[in-house]
Amino acid sequence: MIFRKLRIIFLFIFIIKVYPKIIYSPVSAPLVINVKDYGAKGDGKTDDWEVINRAVSDLKNKNGGILYFPEGIYIVKYAITLASNISYIGESKETTIIKADFTSLDNVFGNAYPLIHHWEQARKVNGNINRLTKPDFISQYTEEEAFNTGGMAGLSVVNVRIENLTVDGNKNNRQENKLNLIGKSSKKFLPGEKITSNKGATAIISGVFGASYGFSIEPRTIIGNFSKGDIVQGLESGARMLIEDKKADDAYQMLIRFDAVSHSIISNCILKNSIFTAISIYNYSNDNIISNNFLYDNNKLGTDYTYGSMNIFIEFDSLKNIIKSNKIDGGLGYSVFVQSTGGNNYDTQILFNTITNPGADGIRIGNENSNSLIINPFVYGNVVSGALTKGAVGIRIIHNGNGFVSGAIVKNNRVFNSDFGILLQGRVKNSYIVDNTVYKINNSKIASSSTLEDNVLKNNLNY
Repeated sequence: MIFRKLRIIFLFIFIIKVYPKIIYSPVSAPLVINVKDYGAKGDGKTDDWEVINRAVSDLKNKNGGILYFPEGIYIVKYAITLASNISYIGESKETTIIKADFTSLDNVFGNAYPLIHHWEQARKVNGNINRLTKPDFISQYTEEEAFNTGGMAGLSVVNVRIENLTVDGNKNNRQENKLNLIGKSSKKFLPGEKITSNKGATAIISGVFGASYGFSIEPRTIIGNFSKGDIVQGLESGARMLIEDKKADDAYQMLIRFDAVSHSIISNCILKNSIFTAISIYNYSNDNIISNNFLYDNNKLGTDYTYGSMNIFIEFDSLKNIIKSNKIDGGLGYSVFVQSTGGNNYDTQILFNTITNPGADGIRIGNENSNSLIINPFVYGNVVSGALTKGAVGIRIIHNGNGFVSGAIVKNNRVFNSDFGILLQGRVKNSYIVDNTVYKINNSKIASSSTLEDNVLKNNLNY
């Protein structure tokens, strides 16, 4: 027996010496890039966008890593690109600040609309850009594959982390953008094509809204000025349009925009001073976690798109996102809004958030007029107070289109000092409003005017 044990010990020692990787194979540490090593100043004066984006590009080419921001104020004129497998980490949320330049027309993190070069690649192969398209822009993923890649497969970004930062939209020193050029054209402009005006201005189209409406232009491509009364022409499509008006594009001038960004995290950040929405989870952005952030003083008065005045907006076919343990104070519109117009929404979770003094509803789930569905939203353990604007509701589940909200669970929430408490309205079914506490409410505390059936309201405490 002793000899047998000794033989096992000798064999183990032999394996360790001859084949050490069998016993010990450490995972390599992620690549870390300090933005100051690339030349970022962080002095609150210098535009550091180009340096930061060059660092992002280098990490992207090396399959990801950590982009580290030491203490400082980093000014950015354009949006910092979000790329797969990159963590954007600050030294601390109090001392590391990413701030929009006063001239910026753009978001702080995350580009709006599909990127220009993707449109160019799609057109070269006569392909398209949608949720199920693979990177070749022709063949299609299955629904399950699209969820795992984040959808919008030619564009999708996965495994992003944004942590320990203040993101400052600098709203008081910035003008609202006027990036939507409105007018009518006989031919349709193409997203991603270059346009020129009769006065020599040039830009790239970022999104097209229809031949009778116009398009949006990409901020970082604008040279010169586009003015009402100018004639613009698409160099690829040949389309021509008289600019009848210019309006703001609320896809820009957000703090963080997730557009086809999935399996990602925004955590332990301060998010303030946005012109429009603070965080947008948009366009097939799935399975993200937004947690432990402090959002305050967001949304600017007098903008074209007051509808874009929100703190956290989840929209358009975005699935399984979690909004958890955030503190949200103030704002001109909804604090957390889940909408599915143009696509369906499944399994959003809104958990343990503290919402104070919203400009409209604290938590709003539903569509004003849509065929889209919202399925199984879960609203649990939130505290909403101060929704005192006339008609504001602490928690509202609503659908006024041909679609519906189904399977909503609103449980163990507390709503007080508000105009209305918890309401179900319109086409809502199979939903449960249970074990909530509602008090100091001006109008209805907990009520349903749903036109559909099988909703349950019970065990709620009203006083």
